[in-house]
Amino acid sequence: VNHSCLPNAVQTFHFSGGEPPSLALTITTPVMPGEEVTVSYIDASAPTERRQDNLWNDYKFRCTCEKCLDVSHNVSVVGILCPRSGCSGIGQRAKPNIKDSTQIFSPC
Repeated sequence: VNHSCLPNAVQTFHFSGGEPPSLALTITTPVMPGEEVTVSYIDASAPTERRQDNLWNDYKFRCTCEKCLDVSHNVSVVGILCPRSGCSGIGQRAKPNIKDSTQIFSPC
């Protein structure tokens, strides 16, 4: 299974006493006929430069997926719980402004 920073699947390893581990792939987004199934080998939420460094250091290749080539994806984000009373939704904000709850750019 090849890598993408915008994967359409996740991998899970299952271990059971004394047997070789098995790998399960779970599709996370629709996959069209002929489309490659990919997983992320690294933390896909990291900034582009860190992802590229991790892939080079650990796997000896540079990723050329859409996320790596499109600079608009080059923002670190963290998920946060909505600060509104009674809401259990999750939004996102830019990491540099973690303390500023007004920086939610993807509200619930």
